[in-house]
This record gives sequence, C-alpha cells and structure tokens, in this order.
Amino acid sequence: MNTDGTFDILDIIATIDCIINDCWIEFIFACIDPGANNYHPYSYQDDGRCEYNDIDGNIYNSIIIGEQRWMVQNLRVTHYRNGDDILLVTENSEWGLLSTGAYSYYGNIPEFIDTYGNIYNWYAVGDDRQICLEGWHVPNQEEYQILVDYLGGTKNAGGALKSTGTIEGGDGLWYEPNTGATNTSGFNAFPGGWRGYYEGGSFNFMGNLGMCWSSSEFYLSDVYAWYLLLHYDDSGGIVTWSDKIRGYSVRCMRDAD
Repeated sequence: MNTDGTFDILDIIATIDCIINDCWIEFIFACIDPGANNYHPYSYQDDGRCEYNDIDGNIYNSIIIGEQRWMVQNLRVTHYRNGDDILLVTENSEWGLLSTGAYSYYGNIPEFIDTYGNIYNWYAVGDDRQICLEGWHVPNQEEYQILVDYLGGTKNAGGALKSTGTIEGGDGLWYEPNTGATNTSGFNAFPGGWRGYYEGGSFNFMGNLGMCWSSSEFYLSDVYAWYLLLHYDDSGGIVTWSDKIRGYSVRCMRDAD
C-alpha cells in the first residue's frame, strides 16, 4: 500500500482488493479534511500534512490539537476573502494613525514573509470581509483559551506551542533560552515580533515574542482586543489584550463542522 499521503493507482488497487475481500483500510494514513487540496477519501487517520491555498495562492498545512484544527504557518494573505486588497502600510508614521485594516511585514523586509508571515492590525482581523480562507476563521478569545488549557494551562502551554531551537544555537528562530520549547503540539509558533503604536509604528521583538491576534474585542472596547502571547524566556502561554492598532501575526483555525 502506498503511504506517501497521495491517492494513486496503487491505492485504488488496494482499496478494490479490500472491498472484494471485506478487509479494513484503516492503515491509510493521509489527510482527512475534505476541504484540503490533498484530501484522501479513504484515510483512517490524519497525517498532519493537509494542504490549503489562500486567495493569493499561498500554501498552508494544518495540525489537529485536541478537537481543533490549526494552521501551522502564520497568515501571508494580502487580500480579503472577497478579493479586495488589504492596505499595505510601510511608513511608520502612517501605521500609528490607522483605524482601518492594514498589514505589513517585519522591518519592511519581504524575505521575512515566508517564515514569519505578515503582520496585521486588528482592524484587518475584525473586518467583515474576513482574512482567513473559506472554511477558516481567526480564532476568538475563548478558542485560544481552549488551546492553552488543553496544552497544560498558562504556565506550560507556551512550551508545547513554540518551535524548538535557538538563534544562538543555529537551530531555531527564538533567542536563548527559548524556555520549555518542545513543539509537542505541532503548532510551530515563531517569534515574529510586532509593529508598535506608541513606538511610532516601528518593528520590535522578533526572536523574543510571538503574538497572534484573536477576533475578540476586549469587552466590546473600541481600542483593545485579545491575542495569544508567547515569550522566549517563559514556558507559558497567555491570552491577553492589547491596542488594536498594533501589528501582530495571525493564525487561522478551521470552522467547526
């Protein structure tokens, strides 16, 4: 039986043989999400390699954590779901004045996009046109808290979420000590830093902090919203709040069936 995650002639032959001989096909190990590019209709168990395309053609993979399916890359899209452009803002002085959706990328350096994704203000996250691809959404505060609780709570979840290795050791993207990092969840969180507001729209803390917006406003505030925070020298992961005008990474979560 072919087990490379694709469904080809060898799998067809084996499946027909199983049907004729009344055997089980539970040993097929591939993508089980019908919405994925590489969905395998006869897979018994997900192999963690489901692939999806956003409106710009960027490819993402996913992982199941508890009962939630998460993308394992930060969002890189530059258009809302309906095809409208998300405003690209490179000037620091302009970023601090925004009250509508916008994105940038760390340091205005395009080479960072493939690894860290784009940086979005919350107004892009909260826009009704939506930035996650069809069938996905920016998780709300409660969904992030479910993730944190499932992975051991605020004191331990960060270790399970963070990618491993360090910059100093030459095998990672976090600064030392990258406390507790095991990435046992497969979430593969990177320290993409932020784009500030009080800091004059400047970029800060790549290698130190990983932040991902939620879709939830902070108690219906016009100013603040919830986000997930991970730190280079702490094994914890907390869901806290910040100014909507800051720029953070975005992770998408699969819609419930």
